[in-house]
Amino acid sequence: MAPEQIDRGVADHRSDMFSFGVLLCELTTGSNPFVRPSILETVAAIARTPEPAVASTSQLPASIAGIVHRLLAKRPEDRYSDMGEVVAHLRGARRTFDAESVAPVGLRRWQAAIVAAPVVGIVALAVALWTKTRPTTPPALPVQITHFSTAVRDPAVSPDGRWLAYLVQEPHTTDTQVFVQTLPSGQPQQITHTPGRKAYTAFSRDGSRIAYTITGDEWKWDTWVTPVIGGTPQLLFRNASSLQWLQDGRVLFSEYKRGIQLAVVVADEGRRNQRDVYVPPPDGMAHISDVSPDGRLVVIGQMRTLGSTAGQAPLSCAVLPMDGGGPSRPVGDNRAPCSMFVRWSPDSRWLYFASGAGSQFQVFRQPASGGSVERITSGTGLAVMGVVTSFALTPDGRSMIYPSGEAQESLWVRRADGGETQLTFEGNARNPVPTRDGSRVFYIASARFAAGPIWMRAIDGSKPEHVCPGLLAMSVVPSPDERLVVFSSPDANQKLRIWACSIDNAAAPRPLTAGDGAESLPQVGPDGTIFYMQHRIDGVRIWRMNADGSGQQPVSESDPALILRSVSPDGRWLSVTRTSRTPREAWLYPSDGSGAPRFVCKTWEFAWGHRSFVLFNSGMISLAWTLPNPSDAVLPPNLGDEPNEDRLAQLGGRRVLRADFFIEPRALPDPFAVVYSKVENHSNLYRLALPE
Repeated sequence: MAPEQIDRGVADHRSDMFSFGVLLCELTTGSNPFVRPSILETVAAIARTPEPAVASTSQLPASIAGIVHRLLAKRPEDRYSDMGEVVAHLRGARRTFDAESVAPVGLRRWQAAIVAAPVVGIVALAVALWTKTRPTTPPALPVQITHFSTAVRDPAVSPDGRWLAYLVQEPHTTDTQVFVQTLPSGQPQQITHTPGRKAYTAFSRDGSRIAYTITGDEWKWDTWVTPVIGGTPQLLFRNASSLQWLQDGRVLFSEYKRGIQLAVVVADEGRRNQRDVYVPPPDGMAHISDVSPDGRLVVIGQMRTLGSTAGQAPLSCAVLPMDGGGPSRPVGDNRAPCSMFVRWSPDSRWLYFASGAGSQFQVFRQPASGGSVERITSGTGLAVMGVVTSFALTPDGRSMIYPSGEAQESLWVRRADGGETQLTFEGNARNPVPTRDGSRVFYIASARFAAGPIWMRAIDGSKPEHVCPGLLAMSVVPSPDERLVVFSSPDANQKLRIWACSIDNAAAPRPLTAGDGAESLPQVGPDGTIFYMQHRIDGVRIWRMNADGSGQQPVSESDPALILRSVSPDGRWLSVTRTSRTPREAWLYPSDGSGAPRFVCKTWEFAWGHRSFVLFNSGMISLAWTLPNPSDAVLPPNLGDEPNEDRLAQLGGRRVLRADFFIEPRALPDPFAVVYSKVENHSNLYRLALPE
């Protein structure tokens, strides 16, 4: 991905030149100049690191190094005009190598020329052929096997290879239904007609039943089964997800332990003789697991809260013994880190996994014993539903079925009368934060879970403005006077820190924290005091500091999983969500660190809006309510221990959103109006023949 794609979400033929420059750098130096330990850091290096190829190409002859540097220029206009010009320069570099090879030169330059000359010749020839001819034997292309107008995902293939099951999202709802069809190209048949967001399809060993997970609110995820021929679905297990049947008749599935902690367990089908296979840290969610065909090993796909430890990627996969003993081994590498969804090949030779960022996920494979990673898919990324990108291998191991399409995230305004207005149309936009008068909104121009540039636009939809060019942010919030923005971003050394930047770009951006832990989700009080979360290996703490970065001090004890949501109008309280508890809980923390936190309610998260209280429940199916607060009171009304929607209505509230997988709505001055990001997915299933 080229810098302009990250920064502005646009691409042309010069973006392809940047990708070619990365390839040429790898061919001539043996390394990728942008790869970092995590996806976030890699994206930041592409967008911001100046002249990343200088050090890695310092031992190459100037002619080839110059070509690499020009291909990797940050600005598209500084690259070559077309590939013909690239070919000409590569051929010129080859002639230079041939001439210099007989002259007395330094040993290191001589060695680099000997290594680089054949490579450049091969690359030049390949580019020339690519621009003038077509291959006589084209590689295998994916074949589309479903043709829906909404989103199709979570494919599963029956053990005999005859049936394909998958999920289809119903138009204009959050409900999904199970469909089946015969392979290779049968007609789709809908076999469920029940409400709810479903996920993780799997066939029983005899192929007669299909299991799926109902992804309810507050981590209430249950596994149901339905006959392949249709019928009434039956509840199989409470608190169980991504279930699969093993060869010995047992079942493997994920189970919530405490709060968001999601472990992998094995049991018989009556849920007797249950045993933990893998229990992650308190903020870990092991959504995916797959047992090797011989039953000895299990591969785990785990998601962790962003920045659980400094420098650690939030998504990871590992292979470990099924009996729980022995060391684990990671899946993927720095170039292609595994992004949670992972599967064994039927012959145990390979591990197939998804890797990528934002909506650009692809499938890779790696030998089960470890080794180099090979890319399998290309083109349009796997469709992303939240984070998990699913695919299925056929029992003969000769092909793969996967969803491909687009996941677009855009900003919308929901008015008090129930009408909606779309604010953004190009690229992705997320995490909107309105100004106090509601006239403008700041947001991040990137897909979910990826850092991106900061933009600002008027609510009336006028032309957006780029704020703090060249910097990437995970979240952003304006200062009280709206002259600055405060955000979380990796610095030049790839440490996630809290930064401040002037909106009019009158002053250089400056880091406010040292990056001692992964620091995220800043909030700003009415007097300019900045609050933020610091993630360390032992948990999360909330810190505060002055607007200039001085006076840093913790205001909370360490907790396995805290989320800082907002600051009260008088600056005395912080709204905090404790996700380490089931159900999640909303609390008020004293902003100066003195005194005990106050309990608000269970199930809902809480934030202060503009003369309103906002209650929302973020999950696969999300709800948001607002309660009018005309007097700008600090403390919310008595909600009760676990208020339902009837109780919120009694307090004068109104449901303002019921949407599919949003993070957090932001209130506008009208107490029943909000701005939020909406995800729209469009995808279908494709079948791809796998290489030997």
